[in-house]
Amino acid sequence: MRTLDFYFESYIVQQKPKPFKQLIEKNVSDLKGKPDVALCASAPEFRIVERDMIESFVKRGFQIDMIQKWILERFANGLKTIMNDYDYILIDCPPGISLFAEAALIAADTILVPSIPDYVSRLGLITFRKRALRLINERRGGPSQLMVLATKYEDGFSLHRSEASLLKDNLGDAMFDVRIPQNVDIAKAAEWSETPRTFEQKYGSMANTIKRLGEEFQNKVEVAPSL
Repeated sequence: MRTLDFYFESYIVQQKPKPFKQLIEKNVSDLKGKPDVALCASAPEFRIVERDMIESFVKRGFQIDMIQKWILERFANGLKTIMNDYDYILIDCPPGISLFAEAALIAADTILVPSIPDYVSRLGLITFRKRALRLINERRGGPSQLMVLATKYEDGFSLHRSEASLLKDNLGDAMFDVRIPQNVDIAKAAEWSETPRTFEQKYGSMANTIKRLGEEFQNKVEVAPSL
């Protein structure tokens, strides 16, 4: 097994895990030309592994802060072995804050938050900026850049238009100009194709939108502060 959950599960049973670099699967894209995209996969059981790990450490007398430090150190040490191999390392976190998600956020120079432009999501972003982000920056010893991307956006909804404008007014350049609409071509693009396809074939009517997202992401990250 070469998944992130299996890597950390090895520590629970007190076995030596595989080197972090061996978790990386290269050339995972189904696009023609095989762009240099690699993947460190996880599994839905990752949350169960996290729970079992916390339980195991608590039984051995560890406090939560000690467990978090232990996870962060091993996560950071793993990332250090691959940092020079890639231009960008993207970590996809589950909704909510867990010890593993917090370790990823602490390690990140930039945090990109996808958000549906509605009232409840905006309140959640405000809370995240006021509390969680402040604590994350304290623990990482420097500021990370927060970026927000409007997703599942429907221009026909006046609520989406007004909330997206409010977010832009409040966040300025931290808010992406491109907005990702609710579209079936976005969902279908995640399906694996055994036959290599072009970018336009993969994303269909959303190809130009996704290209604009990539371009804006690169422009924003290039000017982001790095530790």
